[in-house]
Amino acid sequence: MSVVARLGARTRQTLSAGAGTLLGNATGVLLPFLITIHYGSGRVTDGYFLATASASFVVLLTSATESVSVIYFARLRARNSSADRDEADVSAEAPRDARVVAGQLLRRSALCSALLLLPVYLATAVFIVPNGGFGELDQRSILQLLLVLTPLPIAAAASSVLAASHYAHGRFALATSTTGLRSLAALLCVFGGREHLPLALVASALTAGEIVRFGLLLRYLPSARPRLRDVLTQVPLQGFWRTAVPSLLGMAIIGVNPLVDKAIAAGTGPAGITTLELAEKLFYVPTILFGGMIASVLSSEWASLHARTGSRRAVGISYWRAQRLVLGGAFAVTALAMAVVALGGQAAGRLIGMEDSRQFAIVLAVYLAGLPAAFFVEVSGRLITTLRVNVILPWLAGSALVLNVVLDLAGRALFGLAGIALATTLVRIGSALAMAWWLRRTFAQEPEAVTSSASQGPA
Repeated sequence: MSVVARLGARTRQTLSAGAGTLLGNATGVLLPFLITIHYGSGRVTDGYFLATASASFVVLLTSATESVSVIYFARLRARNSSADRDEADVSAEAPRDARVVAGQLLRRSALCSALLLLPVYLATAVFIVPNGGFGELDQRSILQLLLVLTPLPIAAAASSVLAASHYAHGRFALATSTTGLRSLAALLCVFGGREHLPLALVASALTAGEIVRFGLLLRYLPSARPRLRDVLTQVPLQGFWRTAVPSLLGMAIIGVNPLVDKAIAAGTGPAGITTLELAEKLFYVPTILFGGMIASVLSSEWASLHARTGSRRAVGISYWRAQRLVLGGAFAVTALAMAVVALGGQAAGRLIGMEDSRQFAIVLAVYLAGLPAAFFVEVSGRLITTLRVNVILPWLAGSALVLNVVLDLAGRALFGLAGIALATTLVRIGSALAMAWWLRRTFAQEPEAVTSSASQGPA
């Protein structure tokens, strides 16, 4: 049965992934708007969003290690369910192997996150903050927020590995819905804004919520739970760095783009960063809710199919069929979203206290024009990682970064904030076209079958 057919047949899992994604992102969407309402639109919120953008950039990278981790858990599941394995061997070896693999993935994911924090924070503190038009007190406040947010990416990295185990076993509801615990904890603090609670407390709540998520995912892990010694033991994972490094590098370069956008937007005046932040949040609602949901379900199927057959061609054929459905849905969602913005975008801007609600609506509409491209890239990236042909990702991301800087500067000069949003949309479309061309070229001829890795575990 094709992956597309399986997606339809697994209605319950698809719906649970969608419902969980909706629930998990609801508070994340509300949070920046309520922060703006309670704390005002200006340099205070600009500084908070800049600091959280730096931490969230590293959190974004955990999605790369998450997609890599799914491959290992799917491989273990395929091997342990194989009919030719001895039943006693399964009961004795499978839990041990699952613990070791999970422990080593936790170790590597958390280590990557910790190492990436240093250059990201340095870039923010040394280059972005001093050149963002902030006063001395505002700069000091941003640096304090960065320190408060330091544990968040490490906790998110650990959660992403456990979420990968849930995905590989076809369980999506808990892993997707609990992503909202991070923002929910911060949201509770925001309601104390009238009591003059500092934004640093809101930032610390983000980490607390992520730690709670980690505990829940570990408590209900569908495979054997790793122990501390499994994390500390020096055991290599075959192919991990070969797959993870290109994905991490590609995601790192992609994640720089929003920081570049905000740095350039800082020169457009007060609330420029806040306008982009809120518009981006709304843009990511359909991207995560639909594109992310479908990508999660399909990538789980692709990882299992590849683990069972070792055939890239089988996965590639299913990918193109799935992508046609995804793009059809993406254009429908885009048309609906644009209509909503046209009718109520300015009213929404006024409701949250934006000084220039018309500009907010325009920026959001320009972002939404890139939804189909964002859907395409989301699903394609999962395929590329699953097939372990992701060496192309850093090259695509690097080209997109250079193009984004050039178009950002030109767009700001011509159209202000709307020009920066237009640059981002054009870069997304260009990335989707380049990825489509490369994938079409890669699978134009029957690719060489790869050796099934279902029997490979930790060396």
